[in-house]
Amino acid sequence: MADELGEIRAKVSILELAEASGVRLKKSGKSFLGLCPFHPDKTPSLHINPEFGTYRCFACGAKGSIFDWVMHTQNLDFKEAVKLLAEKAGVQLRGTASSSEESKSAQRKWLDMMESATAFFRRELQKSKPAAAYCQQRGLDQALIDKWQIGYGPDHGEALSAYLQRNGFTLKMACELGLVEGDDSIGYRDRFRDRLMFPIRNDRGQIIAFGGRAIANVNPKYINSSETPLFTKGKTLYGLFDSIGSLKTGKRAVLVEGYLDVIACHACQVDTAMASLGTSLTEDQAKLIKRWADQVTVGYDGDSAGISAAKKAAKILADVGLGVSIALMPEGQDPFSIFQESGQERVQDILSKGQSPLSFALDKLFETHSVEDSVLWKECVQELADWGNDLEVMSEIDRIAARYPGVQDVAAARKALRGLVGKSRKNQGKPLPSQRAEPVAQEAEVIVPTMHVAEQGLIFAYLQGDWRQWLHAHLDAKILISLPAVAFFSESRRHFAGTAPSGPPANWLADLGSEFEWMEWAKLDRFGVPNEDFVMDCVETLSRLHKARSMVPSDDNADPLKAAMERLKILKRAEES
Repeated sequence: MADELGEIRAKVSILELAEASGVRLKKSGKSFLGLCPFHPDKTPSLHINPEFGTYRCFACGAKGSIFDWVMHTQNLDFKEAVKLLAEKAGVQLRGTASSSEESKSAQRKWLDMMESATAFFRRELQKSKPAAAYCQQRGLDQALIDKWQIGYGPDHGEALSAYLQRNGFTLKMACELGLVEGDDSIGYRDRFRDRLMFPIRNDRGQIIAFGGRAIANVNPKYINSSETPLFTKGKTLYGLFDSIGSLKTGKRAVLVEGYLDVIACHACQVDTAMASLGTSLTEDQAKLIKRWADQVTVGYDGDSAGISAAKKAAKILADVGLGVSIALMPEGQDPFSIFQESGQERVQDILSKGQSPLSFALDKLFETHSVEDSVLWKECVQELADWGNDLEVMSEIDRIAARYPGVQDVAAARKALRGLVGKSRKNQGKPLPSQRAEPVAQEAEVIVPTMHVAEQGLIFAYLQGDWRQWLHAHLDAKILISLPAVAFFSESRRHFAGTAPSGPPANWLADLGSEFEWMEWAKLDRFGVPNEDFVMDCVETLSRLHKARSMVPSDDNADPLKAAMERLKILKRAEES
């Protein structure tokens, strides 16, 4: 294997890989400089050394060889990256010669057949007046048809079969790929007839299947390719390939229900939309999304089936480690109909107002039950007890406590709900939700300690915008001292994933959660204009305090008051130094 890796390194240029990933490079001495694709980079911090075949970003720390580059830009493991680069370099990996060549040859023929079928369907759409009329009726203009390579399967039983044979393909192979049905003894017939055809691509952009939408009023309305050597429905997402470029910039993925919904979202500049091919979302599909994104918004239809499917999808997505929000369409509408009737801003607005799955589930309960109904509160407690994030559970308890029947004291209602959730978890053998101090009159002071002035300065710099991207990417949360500062930066990273929010804080601050709404961040403007010296001074001050705190001896048997006094002395010396 070492020989093959060396041969691949000799034949594949790190510069070519970087440029193929969209990085613009400028020569600087023996190196090349460019904007780093692994973090939001405004000034060129990526250094590529073609002589050594290596890269390094001096801002985010990303570094490595051509194999690391492919692994990180295409979300592959090492074995997959080696295989891809070997194909690119024309290097034969040991032990895979004959079988690999046969497999590659077969796959090339399969992919060629899918491309040929696509060309046939596209040509037939131009010839069919009913299909063209249907596209016009559904708002599919020529630009959308061309972008998504939409076609038409004619209502002639053997039109595609004859076309494929004329182009040198066997019908047995076409049957293997789900394009025709039958066998040699009874003959073959086209699978997709009188249907609008949507090519389905894998995450490399190769056409591996089709979805067909009936243009007449018949059932089933949609049919997909059957399982084939190229296509496994539960492991494929329509629109994923077209979303990858935007997902790499840190945007949230958007999960919708159907082909037209994906097309509508992309037309509305929601260019990370994808769909699970008319099936319930699978764990494999969720893992596929996780390769490219950290956050997902579920934008299903707002009918009862959509609500149920959204809840199930949210759980599957959360179970693989994705942050999830739910933003359903108004009942009776979908992204495509909203796009046609109200324009792209309306689609964007709906999808931007997602709720956490827990908040969504609770709101749906309140929509269908009276607050006086004991069943409502029983189901609320069950939802809260089943949710794993204690901070979110506590936040939702705070939100719904004022609606508790007969409530006169909100603090008492909160305590009662926490008790019921704790009891439910105990009965299920789950850990109890964490508790926090109860006094309500001084709740802010009890829960949230005072921030250090250096923390205040960094938050002010973040809110001002000029330093937002840098702080979002580079600030080490370990050096922060107080709960609000830690929570503010942690929640911002969690909510906005790989890139900081843009625009005035008023447009996005509330998205970080209700716990920040009462904080009067505007009072921080006493700091003036935050420049580099100011920001670096704040970071260095907090770093020094962090180091000083780590010097406080840890002794479980020590007198608490004496330990606290010693801690204060060390911190004071650190601040004075």
